[in-house]
Amino acid sequence: MNRKIIFVLVLAFMLTNASLCTQDKTPENLGVFLSTDYGEKYEQANKLPDDKNLNKVSVMDISIDAFNPSLIYLCTRDQGIFKSVNSGELWERTSIEAGTFYHVAIDPKNNRTLYAAGFVDNYGKLLKSTDGGKEWEEVYRETHEESKVFNVQIDSFDTRKIYAVTEKGAVIKSEDNGRSWVVKHWFPKRVVLLKISPFDSRHIYVGSPDFGMAKSLDGGETWEEIIMYQNKEEIVEVAVEEENEQGETITVTKEDKVYKLLDEIYENSDHVFDFEFHPQDQNTIYVSSEFGLLRTTDGGTIWQPVNLLVPPGENSLVRFVIDPQNPNNIYLSLDNSIYKTRDAGAHWTVKKITDSFIHALSIDPEDSGRVYVGAWYRGEQ
Repeated sequence: MNRKIIFVLVLAFMLTNASLCTQDKTPENLGVFLSTDYGEKYEQANKLPDDKNLNKVSVMDISIDAFNPSLIYLCTRDQGIFKSVNSGELWERTSIEAGTFYHVAIDPKNNRTLYAAGFVDNYGKLLKSTDGGKEWEEVYRETHEESKVFNVQIDSFDTRKIYAVTEKGAVIKSEDNGRSWVVKHWFPKRVVLLKISPFDSRHIYVGSPDFGMAKSLDGGETWEEIIMYQNKEEIVEVAVEEENEQGETITVTKEDKVYKLLDEIYENSDHVFDFEFHPQDQNTIYVSSEFGLLRTTDGGTIWQPVNLLVPPGENSLVRFVIDPQNPNNIYLSLDNSIYKTRDAGAHWTVKKITDSFIHALSIDPEDSGRVYVGAWYRGEQ
């Protein structure tokens, strides 16, 4: 046999095997991990039909139907969207079997209507389904290649209104169920996070690891930056009118606690990874960032750090969730572990879940003992 042919065959064999070895490096500790006991223990919940599984699938997000929590959609990296109708006991593919997806929004008035934000065929897109994920249509596409659509949300009061955010920094809005779109605001850098207040759907919040947070209180018409300034606690004396034992009104002096805003923000707090609304108090918001975890109880003026088991500064608190039934229970992800508090951050426990990176967290809105964790392979970056 000709030596050149032998060399080509050997080279092809080597390249093929090298490719197989590279594929085999994907770990099998990915997919979904489920706790049914409030985060005491977690097990993989990755079963697919025909003895297949999601053990090597990187999970980007987990969307649970608020009114039928057994219905769950799984956004993945490069493998489209999966669906479960039995609380994660069994997963099945939707008709989207490729592409990276970042969030599925479920219509709160008709759970067969879905909007998916993702990156497909080199373009950021919004896809819509009206039959629970069997068929999808493209309702929005970014003009430029390589520009992603990171998030999509539905106005719970008027479900004709849809909001989405893009890698180019746009907040876009549709008022006709996704048929047409308009840019409501341009931010100078990518917008990754988008959430609508559960108390007032005119209140829209966005976030980014590149610039921090901003909010609109009028459905996206005007925007203001949210700055997490450090503050200094001071004790001041205030005059208070009280009744004495004789029923007379007298003025007494009492001590009160006030906070004085400083010029500096909390270090790296403008690198925002996630934020959540308190389920029972519209003025309380939690934000995770490179600084750590911050909390406001006045709608965003005064911010206080929540004590963690790691020092503030350079953290990767990618996701966290608040128990809708008991808001003192908070779960947050840090690298490959889940941190849990039962007292709103006074004390924490830690559990390592996987050797990979945790990218998704979600909690059953009716059975808050069920906590879902999505793992992502860092090697795919």
